[in-house]
Amino acid sequence: MTKNNPWNAIIRGIGAAISYGITIIALPLVIFHYIPASPYFVVEPEMRFWIIAIGMVVMAFAFGRATSPNRSIRRVIFNTFLTFANAFYIYSYWLSGVANIDLSDIAIPIPDLGNILLGFHLNLGPIMALELGVIGLKFLIIAYDLVDAIIYLSNRKTNIKISPGEAESDTLATYLEDGGK
Repeated sequence: MTKNNPWNAIIRGIGAAISYGITIIALPLVIFHYIPASPYFVVEPEMRFWIIAIGMVVMAFAFGRATSPNRSIRRVIFNTFLTFANAFYIYSYWLSGVANIDLSDIAIPIPDLGNILLGFHLNLGPIMALELGVIGLKFLIIAYDLVDAIIYLSNRKTNIKISPGEAESDTLATYLEDGGK
């Protein structure tokens, strides 16, 4: 029997962690760095801390999920924690005030017309609420994955052939020694 190379799973996990790190940590920090600080939109230092802190937790759960074998309970557990971490990440954005950008009092000087007020208000709260709803629906998929993993593992364990005169514990030990194949 051939065993799977564990380095493939580790490389897959590192790739998942890096992709989450780029999209959840690096991209928001770069965007917040280049948005001009104004009295209408200020990124507090605490928000930068929470982006990094929660992003690192999300990266760790993404690594765990990507290194887990398909149709396993371990993958379902990491996926559940990853979904909770993503929900908390979106919720922290929502509560931090980053989701509300009010630029309605900025005066733009235009020659011969005086100053024109820029009436721009961007409220990303409904979009974040929609994202939290999608994350909530993901728990249905996680429940299905859990049932699928339990059924798959129970079918794998019951298909072990027991030869006459062999004890069941010997067969399970042989099964585990062969790497579960």
